[in-house]
Amino acid sequence: MKAALSALLASRLPFPGLAAWAARSSDRTVEHASYVNWLEPTKTVQSFNYLFLAAETVQLHKIEPSRLSWSFEHVNVHLVMRPDGESLALFLTKAPELRREDVESILAEFLNA
Repeated sequence: MKAALSALLASRLPFPGLAAWAARSSDRTVEHASYVNWLEPTKTVQSFNYLFLAAETVQLHKIEPSRLSWSFEHVNVHLVMRPDGESLALFLTKAPELRREDVESILAEFLNA
């Protein structure tokens, strides 16, 4: 993974309410971490890959999303994609300690890196 992305993730993660994250670099390698026992690392990567595939499918229809969001029973997932091929997914709990400004700040910083 590129040094800038690794530095961003190391400096900003984890934060309260973050269940897991996954990131794909432009060479398609995936890194990830899980912070809750109910979301195993293998499930994090599997979910990320399926959500990334959904984003790629949207692009087939000439729609270029920079951010996609999904809501599930226990988590909300925000997937951001940059034109250089890097992407980041944050798996967020629905707990009250989650601060939206933390999420928005990290996603914006990733997109503008």
